Amino acid sequence: MLRIERQVSLRIGKYITEGEIGSGSFGVVYKATDTIQGVVVALKIATVSQKMFNMLTKEARTLTTLDHPNIVKIYNADISGNQFLIAMECMMGGSLQDLMDEKGGPLEIDEAMRIILQVLSGLRYAHNRNIVHRDIKPSNILLDEEGNAKLGDFGIAKILDSKGVASTIVGTPPYMAPEQWEGETTTRSELYSVGVILYEMLTGSRAFPGKTESEIRKKIQRGEFIRPRAVNPNIPERIENIILKAMALDQRARFSCADEFISAIKGKSIEDIVIAPKLEGLMIDDVERDKQRFGINLRIKGYKKGSKVGRGVILWQSIRERTKMKRGGTIEVIVSKGPSVGVGVGIKVGVSVPNVVGYSKDKAVSILHEKGFRVFSEIKDIRNIEHDGEVISQHPSPNREVEKGSDVVITVGRYVKKGGLLKWALIMTSVFSVLGFILFGMNNNWWQKDRIEIPDVMGMTNEEAVNKLKTANKDPIPSKIEEEETDDKLSIGRVIKQSPPPGKCSIDDFPGGSSVVLTIGKEKVVGRTVPNLVGMTKSDAEKALINNGLLNYNFNEKNINNPDKDNIVLSQEPSSGTYINSNTVISLTIGNYKVSSNYKTCPGCGRQVKKNKQFCPYCGYQFW
Repeated sequence: MLRIERQVSLRIGKYITEGEIGSGSFGVVYKATDTIQGVVVALKIATVSQKMFNMLTKEARTLTTLDHPNIVKIYNADISGNQFLIAMECMMGGSLQDLMDEKGGPLEIDEAMRIILQVLSGLRYAHNRNIVHRDIKPSNILLDEEGNAKLGDFGIAKILDSKGVASTIVGTPPYMAPEQWEGETTTRSELYSVGVILYEMLTGSRAFPGKTESEIRKKIQRGEFIRPRAVNPNIPERIENIILKAMALDQRARFSCADEFISAIKGKSIEDIVIAPKLEGLMIDDVERDKQRFGINLRIKGYKKGSKVGRGVILWQSIRERTKMKRGGTIEVIVSKGPSVGVGVGIKVGVSVPNVVGYSKDKAVSILHEKGFRVFSEIKDIRNIEHDGEVISQHPSPNREVEKGSDVVITVGRYVKKGGLLKWALIMTSVFSVLGFILFGMNNNWWQKDRIEIPDVMGMTNEEAVNKLKTANKDPIPSKIEEEETDDKLSIGRVIKQSPPPGKCSIDDFPGGSSVVLTIGKEKVVGRTVPNLVGMTKSDAEKALINNGLLNYNFNEKNINNPDKDNIVLSQEPSSGTYINSNTVISLTIGNYKVSSNYKTCPGCGRQVKKNKQFCPYCGYQFW
């Protein structure tokens, strides 16, 4: 059902609003009534210049020609004062985003397919007329009372881009195709967005979660997402293949048009292809781990000795990058047998481990975290008090080339006094340390045994993150919740920081106790200066408040005997010039002129005068 977020009664041109039903970068959307036509509409309002109005009106006229059962109808564009108005069909069933939020998990497959087919039908109609939406997302897919889907805000993102802002990137980050981040939107870009939405509908989670726009962008441009069936095993393999094809990194590997996408859903065979990735220069272990994401199989054809690059680096691939190939096809590679350049799986050349020997533990951890490394610590008893609490060794060794994000183990000295038993204990400790390195030194994870696995909960809601921490290990991991203001509306109510970071860690890595600290984003409150509203009419005061971004206000009537003050603002709280949060309630007192039985109207000035008065105190008129 359509939800009215706030009751607001305004008279704007020929429209009377009933309440606010949404807001965004373009303006505020109200449920309203067209007083001339007598129809209920969704009225979008934005304050613009005359030049901007002329441009927006021209674009809106084009969009009013779109007439399709799966596209929200735009009735007309108008202007009232300096406000641009777009009257649209009012969808009473809310949005797809509302439906998914209400469900709180995956939708039924039949329901998801029905909605996506209707969205694709609307897109096919628009694409055939060379019109692209450029902001396909769940909140722009609106539902009627029967649950039928229609694309809303069609072309508004494109209109807004014509304002001449510095960036030409248009869209909502989690649903943007890789090429949209470069300012290019094609019909295949929009089919990619539909694939991302279908992923979210069937898994109940976003394909590209992230706390910042930069993080989301990197994941999208690298194609880093969990396969749908790994999240929800109930998804049929055929449907998963459709999602993967729609979300292919290379546009050429995606559906060529909405018709092809529709045919695939309806059961017709599809050409399941992928684009060969660039493997040369990558580590063989990296590719083996990610080959499922690439949609390929891998076979090592041979090894090359004497290479100057590190061991395990791919030197040659049989199918060149950006070449079309069948999903699941095999690429043969030749791998370097050169000297090892680091430890562990997936190490790339070029990231140097900083030297932290001699620093305190806290300083060393800070340096390594800044460089993107995961840090593990261990204690070693020493007999030199000068190095008590300092890092006495590290692994990998300083200046070694490893992958950013690799694990670094630091050994911190702990001073103990000399003693006979201690001497033998130190000797035995050294012996076992050497044996341990000989037995396990080739294993990147030998120091991580019995450590806690901290899951990645970035971008999850508070409840989702806490539940994930409880079930990630044999014993539940306790959590501590903190809040922090954020400008990113997508991060409100979601985890924007976690400490310790994801991965294996020891109790020493927990900040202040044994709880994982989750920082939840909350809406940043914007300050505003209250304008002077005293003396304005009620409608003018409302317009002034809306234009100043102050949407939280109420009116109180006060009976008066002066007709000149009828429907006029008599007082306001807070007073003009006060700096307040934008969500602070502003109270206005409006004059309400009423004729009392104890008063009579003066013929001379029209004001109300007590009946027992012989002379008007305002103009001196004598009553007879």
